Amino acid sequence: MYKKVTVGFVVQDYILVNGKHICVSQDFVAGDQVDYESEEGETIQVDTTKEQYQCFDMVQPTITNSDKGLLFICPDCLSHRLECCEDGDYSSEVTEINEDGDFSYSKIDASGTVGRFQCLSCGYILSREDGSSIDDNEEVVKWIKNNCKQE
Repeated sequence: MYKKVTVGFVVQDYILVNGKHICVSQDFVAGDQVDYESEEGETIQVDTTKEQYQCFDMVQPTITNSDKGLLFICPDCLSHRLECCEDGDYSSEVTEINEDGDFSYSKIDASGTVGRFQCLSCGYILSREDGSSIDDNEEVVKWIKNNCKQE
Protein backbone atom coordinates (compact mmCIF):
# COMPACT_ATOMS: atom_id res chain seq x y z
CA MET A 1 0.00 0.00 0.00
CA TYR A 2 1.12 3.56 -0.67
CA LYS A 3 -0.20 7.11 -0.38
CA LYS A 4 -0.71 9.51 -3.27
CA VAL A 5 -0.30 13.10 -2.07
CA THR A 6 -1.75 15.70 -4.46
CA VAL A 7 -1.03 19.35 -3.76
CA GLY A 8 -3.77 21.81 -4.67
CA PHE A 9 -6.23 24.22 -3.14
CA VAL A 10 -9.85 24.42 -1.99
CA VAL A 11 -12.39 26.94 -3.31
CA GLN A 12 -15.30 27.60 -0.93
CA ASP A 13 -18.55 29.54 -1.51
CA TYR A 14 -19.98 31.46 1.45
CA ILE A 15 -23.29 33.22 2.03
CA LEU A 16 -24.31 35.61 4.81
CA VAL A 17 -27.12 34.24 7.01
CA ASN A 18 -28.23 36.21 10.07
CA GLY A 19 -24.85 37.88 10.37
CA LYS A 20 -22.88 34.63 10.03
CA HIS A 21 -20.84 33.54 7.02
CA ILE A 22 -21.90 29.98 6.12
CA CYS A 23 -19.95 27.77 3.70
CA VAL A 24 -22.45 26.24 1.26
CA SER A 25 -20.13 24.43 -1.15
CA GLN A 26 -16.50 23.61 -1.76
CA ASP A 27 -14.35 22.16 -4.51
CA PHE A 28 -10.82 20.81 -4.50
CA VAL A 29 -8.67 21.99 -7.39
CA ALA A 30 -5.73 19.64 -7.91
CA GLY A 31 -2.37 21.11 -8.78
CA ASP A 32 0.42 19.54 -10.81
CA GLN A 33 2.51 18.37 -7.85
CA VAL A 34 1.88 14.72 -6.94
CA ASP A 35 4.06 12.74 -4.56
CA TYR A 36 3.92 9.06 -3.62
CA GLU A 37 4.82 7.76 -0.17
CA SER A 38 5.28 4.34 1.35
CA GLU A 39 3.41 3.36 4.51
CA GLU A 40 6.49 4.55 6.39
CA GLY A 41 6.23 8.01 4.77
CA GLU A 42 9.22 7.60 2.45
CA THR A 43 9.11 8.92 -1.12
CA ILE A 44 8.64 6.12 -3.67
CA GLN A 45 8.26 5.76 -7.43
CA VAL A 46 4.96 4.39 -8.79
CA ASP A 47 4.07 3.24 -12.29
CA THR A 48 1.16 5.63 -12.81
CA THR A 49 0.12 3.90 -16.05
CA LYS A 50 -1.30 1.13 -13.83
CA GLU A 51 -3.07 3.50 -11.47
CA GLN A 52 -6.86 3.61 -11.71
CA TYR A 53 -8.21 7.18 -11.67
CA GLN A 54 -9.90 8.24 -8.44
CA CYS A 55 -11.78 11.54 -8.37
CA PHE A 56 -11.36 14.01 -5.51
CA ASP A 57 -14.77 13.87 -3.82
CA MET A 58 -15.02 16.49 -1.10
CA VAL A 59 -17.66 16.27 1.59
CA GLN A 60 -19.93 19.28 1.23
CA PRO A 61 -20.74 21.33 4.33
CA THR A 62 -23.97 20.68 6.17
CA ILE A 63 -25.94 23.70 7.27
CA THR A 64 -27.42 22.95 10.69
CA ASN A 65 -27.84 26.42 12.15
CA SER A 66 -31.54 26.68 13.04
CA ASP A 67 -31.43 30.40 13.96
CA LYS A 68 -31.78 31.21 10.25
CA GLY A 69 -35.38 30.00 10.07
CA LEU A 70 -37.00 26.59 9.84
CA LEU A 71 -34.70 23.58 9.83
CA PHE A 72 -35.15 20.86 7.19
CA ILE A 73 -34.30 17.37 8.47
CA CYS A 74 -34.33 14.59 5.88
CA PRO A 75 -36.27 11.56 7.16
CA ASP A 76 -33.96 9.18 5.28
CA CYS A 77 -30.43 10.47 5.97
CA LEU A 78 -30.97 13.27 8.57
CA SER A 79 -29.20 15.84 6.37
CA HIS A 80 -30.22 19.47 6.71
CA ARG A 81 -29.50 20.34 3.07
CA LEU A 82 -32.56 21.02 0.90
CA GLU A 83 -32.40 21.50 -2.86
CA CYS A 84 -34.85 23.22 -5.20
CA CYS A 85 -34.90 21.42 -8.57
CA GLU A 86 -36.18 23.31 -11.59
CA ASP A 87 -37.19 22.16 -15.04
CA GLY A 88 -34.26 21.07 -17.11
CA ASP A 89 -31.07 20.23 -15.28
CA TYR A 90 -31.05 23.20 -12.89
CA SER A 91 -31.05 23.31 -9.12
CA SER A 92 -29.90 25.39 -6.17
CA GLU A 93 -29.57 24.80 -2.45
CA VAL A 94 -32.12 26.38 -0.13
CA THR A 95 -30.09 28.18 2.53
CA GLU A 96 -32.85 29.82 4.56
CA ILE A 97 -36.49 28.86 5.07
CA ASN A 98 -38.68 31.50 6.70
CA GLU A 99 -42.09 30.57 8.08
CA ASP A 100 -43.79 32.96 5.65
CA GLY A 101 -42.47 30.95 2.67
CA ASP A 102 -39.67 33.37 1.79
CA PHE A 103 -36.59 31.30 0.89
CA SER A 104 -32.96 32.24 0.31
CA TYR A 105 -30.83 30.24 -2.11
CA SER A 106 -27.16 29.64 -2.78
CA LYS A 107 -25.90 30.18 -6.30
CA ILE A 108 -28.97 29.92 -8.56
CA ASP A 109 -28.33 28.10 -11.84
CA ALA A 110 -31.54 29.08 -13.64
CA SER A 111 -34.84 30.83 -13.29
CA GLY A 112 -37.29 28.22 -14.48
CA THR A 113 -40.29 26.41 -13.09
CA VAL A 114 -39.82 24.56 -9.80
CA GLY A 115 -40.29 20.83 -10.28
CA ARG A 116 -39.64 19.59 -6.75
CA PHE A 117 -37.74 20.03 -3.49
CA GLN A 118 -35.42 17.24 -2.39
CA CYS A 119 -32.67 16.39 0.05
CA LEU A 120 -29.37 17.49 -1.44
CA SER A 121 -27.53 14.62 0.24
CA CYS A 122 -29.66 11.57 -0.61
CA GLY A 123 -32.31 12.78 -3.08
CA TYR A 124 -35.35 12.19 -0.83
CA ILE A 125 -38.22 14.06 -2.53
CA LEU A 126 -40.68 16.06 -0.44
CA SER A 127 -44.17 14.92 -1.41
CA ARG A 128 -47.81 15.65 -0.74
CA GLU A 129 -50.18 13.09 0.79
CA ASP A 130 -51.21 12.02 -2.74
CA GLY A 131 -47.56 11.21 -3.55
CA SER A 132 -46.97 14.12 -5.93
CA SER A 133 -43.84 16.23 -5.54
CA ILE A 134 -44.02 19.44 -3.55
CA ASP A 135 -43.16 22.39 -5.80
CA ASP A 136 -44.33 25.36 -3.73
CA ASN A 137 -42.50 27.22 -0.94
CA GLU A 138 -45.53 27.42 1.36
CA GLU A 139 -46.08 23.66 1.01
CA VAL A 140 -42.42 23.12 1.94
CA VAL A 141 -42.96 25.19 5.10
CA LYS A 142 -46.04 23.12 5.98
CA TRP A 143 -44.14 19.85 5.27
CA ILE A 144 -41.21 20.92 7.47
CA LYS A 145 -43.52 21.96 10.33
CA ASN A 146 -45.28 18.57 10.12
CA ASN A 147 -42.22 16.37 9.62
CA CYS A 148 -39.15 18.06 11.09
CA LYS A 149 -38.78 18.64 14.83
CA GLN A 150 -37.56 22.21 15.30
CA GLU A 151 -34.98 22.89 18.02
